[in-house]
Amino acid sequence: MNRKSISLKSIISSQIDKSRDIVFMPRDYAYLSNSKQVGNVFSKLVEEKKLVRVGYGVYARGKISSYTGKVIPAETLRDIALGVMDKIGVKVIPTRAELDYNNRVSTQVHDEFVIGVNKNVSRKISFGNARIIYEKLN
Repeated sequence: MNRKSISLKSIISSQIDKSRDIVFMPRDYAYLSNSKQVGNVFSKLVEEKKLVRVGYGVYARGKISSYTGKVIPAETLRDIALGVMDKIGVKVIPTRAELDYNNRVSTQVHDEFVIGVNKNVSRKISFGNARIIYEKLN
């Protein structure tokens, strides 16, 4: 039998290319191989500037910045955080500042790096000097 040898990297890379997700976690690909090999593939994709690491076990699509020439996330950090919250099953709730702004109680624009959540979240999501802060709301 002549079977083409397909690498784990090409399988994961192909699945990422076809996916509409903006957040990728090695645990999502654990069914393909052991965690160390999958982690190595993600590290190689970061080296190739296809992905950027935005947290422990959290990666996002990368793009080259037209200003600096360095790799940056293709989506906003807020959108990435919302994708992570969806994947880990945390409900996102409008923050107090967002509610005040939407109800015309305040003219202050809400901070895009603060996300309202329904339970405690310890996952750190950041890139460069920007990081997501969680506001637990009931």
